[in-house]
Parts: sequence; C-alpha cells; structure tokens
Amino acid sequence: FFLRDTTVLRQEQEMLRTEHNAIQNSGNGIAIVNLSGQIEYANPAVAAMWGYEQPDELLGLDARNLLTDLAAADAMFNSVIGDHQTWAGEMKGRKNGDGEFDVQISAACNRNSDGEPVGVVFSFVDISDRKRVEEALRDAERQRVMLESLGAAKAWREA
Repeated sequence: FFLRDTTVLRQEQEMLRTEHNAIQNSGNGIAIVNLSGQIEYANPAVAAMWGYEQPDELLGLDARNLLTDLAAADAMFNSVIGDHQTWAGEMKGRKNGDGEFDVQISAACNRNSDGEPVGVVFSFVDISDRKRVEEALRDAERQRVMLESLGAAKAWREA
C-alpha cells in the first residue's frame, strides 16, 4: 500500500513539474490574479510583453492597470468574476515606462477545489505585428482602389 502511494505521489509531482515548466516556457503570457485584481503569478512572457526584467516585478500590481482603457479592463474583470464568464478580446497594453502595444486577452474565472471563485487566469498574446500587417494591407487596398479610380477617370476623359 505504501509503495503504491509513493508511486502515485511521484507521478503527481512529475505532472506538476511538467505543467509548471510548460507555463514558464510558454510564448503566451499567463498571469493569475486574486479577487482584488492583484497579480499573484506572472510567467516570463508577461514580463517581457510589458517591459519588465523579471516576473516578480509584476507581483502585487493591479492587472487592470496594465491596460490603457481602465473602464474596459474593469468591465472585463467584473464580467469574469461577477458573471463567472470567460472573456476574450483585444485591448491596448500599457508598457512599463512608456508605450503601448496591442494585446489579445483570454480571461477565465479561477476557482478553488470547492468551486468558489478565487480570481482570474489571464492569457496574453502580443498582436502588435499582426495589427501592423493588417493596417498595411488596408493601406495597400486603399491605394489600389484609388489608382483604379484615377485610371478610370483618365480613360473617361480621353474618350
């Protein structure tokens, strides 16, 4: 009996190590906040996105203050906590020091073993590059339409 308990315990510990390493090494930012909105955990990707040297520098900060639109951030947080809803969308992140960036956010209610809400789990993806490409494509399309219009106008005048 004792041997089996030790084996199960070892397997559970190995699974926890694997999960911890996956979160630590993820390219997506992952943060856990308490019911007050204070960051209790942030992986290195969160620190890098917001311009911090170490994830520990984020501990204790209000996660809503990492975003530029505080009203929208508060509404998102309250929706997840109050309505126990999952939230997904895009906002502007406020970099440590100076600057903004586009961030895709997924937020879900974090629950304890009794199923009671204890905070929010966030997943962040920096989508700044994607937004720049989308804007460049829109600009190229506008220029194409404008050139076609000029060509049509020139042909009409010549006719």
